[in-house]
Amino acid sequence: MKCAKHITTALLLLTAAAALLYLCDIGYGYGHIVMSTQENIAHKHKVFKPEQLAVTYQRTYDNHTDFLHFKVDTTYHKIGRNNFVYDHICNRKFSLTASETAHNNLTNYIAEFFIAGGSRKWYPNNLQREILGESCLYAVSAEDNSVWESWYCEALPHVQSGARPTDGLAGLILEVRNIEKQYTLKAVNISKTI
Repeated sequence: MKCAKHITTALLLLTAAAALLYLCDIGYGYGHIVMSTQENIAHKHKVFKPEQLAVTYQRTYDNHTDFLHFKVDTTYHKIGRNNFVYDHICNRKFSLTASETAHNNLTNYIAEFFIAGGSRKWYPNNLQREILGESCLYAVSAEDNSVWESWYCEALPHVQSGARPTDGLAGLILEVRNIEKQYTLKAVNISKTI
């Protein structure tokens, strides 16, 4: 009978200890267990610095030329606390303005400056080219009786290794034109703070 009481007491203590550990981890999710391996300890404590990207585009349409200013401010946030960090989120704030029309805000068109995340379906090709020191890939889109060609950079905007963007935008377009040449947009300056 004494042995059964000791076993019961030991089981109760183990259950209480497990419940206490569980309560201490509430809010950290299952990810902290996966991230607790030795090779991920540096990832938990990695410091991500804010970044900025500014691109100036020259736009020509209907024999009119102006400039667009595209800006990305990137910050990083940890998910979890202390030793229980299990993810780093990349938050990006975009702005797009035109040089004429008193810096008209064009925020609704930001997604169209990316191969992934915009409304247009792009079909990448294996052609490569360099624009303002950035390695670019070629893509084409055919919609609404119009064919568009673009050169885009997969490395812009920059995302630090180990961080995950949440906006779904990827592959910044640095040059685009329609085949009829009624509209062209070309990056003329790129400024990065990484």
